[in-house]
Amino acid sequence: NWMATHFSVKDNPGRGHSYVGYYLYTLERVCAFSGRKHIGAHDWYAEGAEHLVNSQAANGSWGAGGQFGFNRGDLDTIINRLFLGKASSRILMQKLEYGPGWNTDYFDTEDLTRRASHDLDLKCTWQTVRLEDTVEGWLEAPILYITGHGKLAFTEPERAKGRELCERGGTVVADACCGNETFDKSFREEMALIFPTVPLAEIPEGHPVYQVPHKIAVKSHMVWEGITTGCRTTVFYSKRDLSCLWDGNTHGHAGPGQVDEAAAMRLGVNVC
Repeated sequence: NWMATHFSVKDNPGRGHSYVGYYLYTLERVCAFSGRKHIGAHDWYAEGAEHLVNSQAANGSWGAGGQFGFNRGDLDTIINRLFLGKASSRILMQKLEYGPGWNTDYFDTEDLTRRASHDLDLKCTWQTVRLEDTVEGWLEAPILYITGHGKLAFTEPERAKGRELCERGGTVVADACCGNETFDKSFREEMALIFPTVPLAEIPEGHPVYQVPHKIAVKSHMVWEGITTGCRTTVFYSKRDLSCLWDGNTHGHAGPGQVDEAAAMRLGVNVC
């Protein structure tokens, strides 16, 4: 809230034009670690990148030299490039902030993205998005991830955005945290409204989501339901609480027939 109230990419709050580069880089670190696309109403990276590119010298540098016994311009250039470096990581998935109960597992997206980066040999990151964001904002990543204990209650314009997201190549991945009945019931209802002619159905074991890159051979680990539109599965849904396992919470997952943490990670990587 403080950062939203004092948001600026041209000044260092409380210090004016002093150490603006340091401030921008710490802003980037806070938002990267917490997966935030927005600070209040601000798309912090878009605004910061626009400001930096527009203030860049013809030779690609920033700032002027002559302070602290070294070239301040070199320091500003280094720090500003660290800020801009966020764009070098592909955003693999975006977690949807939809209301109370949307973030019951704080580290599920981060841990799954880290594992997918390793297994798929891609440099990937993640972030959160909001219901009110545009469909272009939702499409900044190939996956829109929805989980939690809360009730999903989309408006018709939000349902239209979800439908457009899938029509334009995006994929919805959803999981009922702790097998929550409220989330499960409302997610199924929303999918029936978004895709009225194509119901959620169990995904067969021959589907690529159980084959690549990890072979899922245990029948009880084949947890995905899906919606296929045209020739592509655009929605993957599990009621088996993969999100807690991605987060490292193994409660309720012991015993025969249960998905363990290793299998959950493989299932998550495959859907990525």
